Amino acid sequence: MAPPPMRTWLPWSELAKEPPVTVDGFRDILRKYPRSSILRACARLSVLFNYGPDAGTTASDEAVEKWAPLLFHPGLVGRVRGFASQKRVILFQAQLRYLAAEMVRLKPYGSEDLSPIPDGMLGELMLSAGELLYQQHQKPTEEMDALANLVAQFLPITRWTLPPKDLFPSSASTFF
Repeated sequence: MAPPPMRTWLPWSELAKEPPVTVDGFRDILRKYPRSSILRACARLSVLFNYGPDAGTTASDEAVEKWAPLLFHPGLVGRVRGFASQKRVILFQAQLRYLAAEMVRLKPYGSEDLSPIPDGMLGELMLSAGELLYQQHQKPTEEMDALANLVAQFLPITRWTLPPKDLFPSSASTFF
Protein backbone atom coordinates (compact mmCIF):
# COMPACT_ATOMS: atom_id res chain seq x y z
CA MET A 1 0.00 0.00 0.00
CA ALA A 2 1.38 3.41 -0.95
CA PRO A 3 1.88 6.00 1.78
CA PRO A 4 -0.74 8.76 1.91
CA PRO A 5 0.06 11.86 -0.14
CA MET A 6 1.51 14.79 1.74
CA ARG A 7 -1.15 17.20 2.94
CA THR A 8 -0.49 20.89 3.42
CA TRP A 9 -1.87 22.87 6.35
CA LEU A 10 -4.13 25.87 6.02
CA PRO A 11 -2.71 29.17 7.34
CA TRP A 12 -5.01 31.88 8.67
CA SER A 13 -3.84 34.39 6.06
CA GLU A 14 -4.96 32.08 3.25
CA LEU A 15 -8.35 31.36 4.80
CA ALA A 16 -9.14 34.97 5.71
CA LYS A 17 -7.37 36.48 2.68
CA GLU A 18 -5.42 38.77 5.00
CA PRO A 19 -1.72 39.47 5.45
CA PRO A 20 0.05 36.98 7.73
CA VAL A 21 -0.31 37.70 11.42
CA THR A 22 2.78 38.86 13.30
CA VAL A 23 3.87 37.51 16.68
CA ASP A 24 3.14 40.89 18.29
CA GLY A 25 -0.29 41.07 16.64
CA PHE A 26 -1.05 37.53 17.80
CA ARG A 27 -0.07 38.38 21.37
CA ASP A 28 -2.21 41.52 21.28
CA ILE A 29 -5.22 39.37 20.32
CA LEU A 30 -4.46 36.88 23.10
CA ARG A 31 -4.30 39.64 25.72
CA LYS A 32 -7.99 40.36 25.10
CA TYR A 33 -9.09 37.04 26.58
CA PRO A 34 -8.74 35.38 29.98
CA ARG A 35 -5.71 33.10 30.18
CA SER A 36 -7.74 30.42 31.93
CA SER A 37 -10.33 30.35 29.12
CA ILE A 38 -7.73 29.86 26.39
CA LEU A 39 -5.87 27.18 28.33
CA ARG A 40 -9.10 25.30 29.13
CA ALA A 41 -10.11 25.47 25.46
CA CYS A 42 -6.72 24.09 24.40
CA ALA A 43 -7.05 21.17 26.82
CA ARG A 44 -10.62 20.35 25.81
CA LEU A 45 -9.91 20.59 22.08
CA SER A 46 -6.87 18.36 22.46
CA VAL A 47 -9.10 15.68 23.93
CA LEU A 48 -11.94 16.24 21.44
CA PHE A 49 -9.55 15.94 18.49
CA ASN A 50 -7.90 12.87 20.03
CA TYR A 51 -4.40 14.35 20.07
CA GLY A 52 -1.70 12.67 22.08
CA PRO A 53 1.19 10.22 21.98
CA ASP A 54 -1.01 7.26 21.06
CA ALA A 55 -3.36 9.19 18.80
CA GLY A 56 -3.20 11.41 15.75
CA THR A 57 -1.62 14.82 15.38
CA THR A 58 -4.30 16.18 13.06
CA ALA A 59 -8.02 16.43 13.61
CA SER A 60 -10.03 13.95 11.60
CA ASP A 61 -12.15 15.15 8.70
CA GLU A 62 -15.23 14.29 10.75
CA ALA A 63 -14.00 16.41 13.67
CA VAL A 64 -13.29 19.36 11.40
CA GLU A 65 -16.78 19.06 9.90
CA LYS A 66 -18.39 18.87 13.34
CA TRP A 67 -16.42 21.62 15.09
CA ALA A 68 -15.82 24.15 12.29
CA PRO A 69 -19.14 25.97 12.91
CA LEU A 70 -18.16 26.54 16.54
CA LEU A 71 -14.50 27.38 15.97
CA PHE A 72 -14.79 29.70 12.97
CA HIS A 73 -16.87 32.77 12.19
CA PRO A 74 -20.01 31.78 10.21
CA GLY A 75 -18.76 33.57 7.09
CA LEU A 76 -15.64 31.38 7.02
CA VAL A 77 -17.17 27.96 7.71
CA GLY A 78 -17.92 27.34 4.02
CA ARG A 79 -14.32 28.18 3.07
CA VAL A 80 -13.00 25.92 5.86
CA ARG A 81 -15.13 23.06 4.57
CA GLY A 82 -13.94 23.76 1.02
CA PHE A 83 -10.30 23.53 2.05
CA ALA A 84 -11.05 20.41 4.08
CA SER A 85 -12.63 18.80 1.00
CA GLN A 86 -9.35 19.50 -0.83
CA LYS A 87 -7.63 17.44 1.90
CA ARG A 88 -5.90 20.44 3.47
CA VAL A 89 -4.97 20.08 7.14
CA ILE A 90 -7.16 22.50 9.05
CA LEU A 91 -6.49 21.66 12.70
CA PHE A 92 -3.36 20.03 14.11
CA GLN A 93 -1.83 19.43 17.51
CA ALA A 94 1.04 21.91 17.23
CA GLN A 95 -1.45 24.78 16.86
CA LEU A 96 -2.84 24.10 20.32
CA ARG A 97 0.61 23.62 21.81
CA TYR A 98 1.81 26.93 20.39
CA LEU A 99 -1.37 28.71 21.47
CA ALA A 100 -1.10 27.37 25.03
CA ALA A 101 2.62 28.14 25.24
CA GLU A 102 2.10 31.72 24.09
CA MET A 103 -0.73 32.17 26.57
CA VAL A 104 1.43 30.92 29.44
CA ARG A 105 4.35 33.18 28.41
CA LEU A 106 2.15 36.22 27.92
CA LYS A 107 1.95 38.91 30.53
CA PRO A 108 -1.67 40.07 30.49
CA TYR A 109 -2.56 43.76 30.33
CA GLY A 110 -4.72 43.57 33.41
CA SER A 111 -6.72 41.09 35.41
CA GLU A 112 -8.56 37.96 34.38
CA ASP A 113 -11.72 40.07 34.21
CA LEU A 114 -11.66 40.14 30.41
CA SER A 115 -14.30 39.45 27.81
CA PRO A 116 -15.05 35.80 27.08
CA ILE A 117 -13.76 34.26 23.89
CA PRO A 118 -16.41 34.92 21.23
CA ASP A 119 -17.76 32.10 19.12
CA GLY A 120 -15.64 31.69 16.04
CA MET A 121 -12.46 33.15 17.54
CA LEU A 122 -10.68 29.93 18.51
CA GLY A 123 -10.40 28.85 14.87
CA GLU A 124 -8.65 32.11 14.00
CA LEU A 125 -6.31 31.73 16.97
CA MET A 126 -5.48 28.14 16.06
CA LEU A 127 -4.79 28.85 12.38
CA SER A 128 -2.76 31.94 13.31
CA ALA A 129 -0.76 29.87 15.81
CA GLY A 130 -0.07 27.29 13.11
CA GLU A 131 1.05 30.01 10.73
CA LEU A 132 3.46 31.45 13.30
CA LEU A 133 5.05 28.04 13.85
CA TYR A 134 6.67 28.03 10.46
CA GLN A 135 9.09 30.46 8.91
CA GLN A 136 9.31 31.01 5.19
CA HIS A 137 12.12 28.87 3.82
CA GLN A 138 15.11 30.97 2.85
CA LYS A 139 16.79 30.00 -0.41
CA PRO A 140 20.56 29.95 -0.01
CA THR A 141 22.59 32.13 -2.34
CA GLU A 142 26.01 30.49 -1.85
CA GLU A 143 26.66 27.64 -4.31
CA MET A 144 27.62 25.05 -1.69
CA ASP A 145 24.72 26.03 0.58
CA ALA A 146 22.33 25.69 -2.35
CA LEU A 147 23.76 22.25 -3.13
CA ALA A 148 23.47 21.15 0.52
CA ASN A 149 19.90 22.44 0.58
CA LEU A 150 19.06 20.44 -2.55
CA VAL A 151 20.56 17.26 -1.09
CA ALA A 152 18.67 17.78 2.18
CA GLN A 153 15.39 17.92 0.30
CA PHE A 154 15.94 14.41 -1.05
CA LEU A 155 17.28 12.64 2.04
CA PRO A 156 14.48 11.19 4.13
CA ILE A 157 14.74 12.62 7.64
CA THR A 158 13.74 9.37 9.28
CA ARG A 159 16.86 7.70 7.93
CA TRP A 160 19.04 9.95 10.10
CA THR A 161 17.68 8.28 13.20
CA LEU A 162 19.41 5.05 12.20
CA PRO A 163 22.96 4.19 13.26
CA PRO A 164 25.59 5.23 10.67
CA LYS A 165 26.26 1.62 9.64
CA ASP A 166 22.62 1.36 8.54
CA LEU A 167 22.91 4.56 6.53
CA PHE A 168 25.94 3.37 4.56
CA PRO A 169 26.08 -0.41 4.92
CA SER A 170 28.87 -1.11 2.45
CA SER A 171 31.31 1.58 3.58
CA ALA A 172 30.31 2.10 7.21
CA SER A 173 33.26 0.24 8.65
CA THR A 174 35.64 2.48 6.67
CA PHE A 175 34.35 5.70 8.18
CA PHE A 176 32.72 4.72 11.48
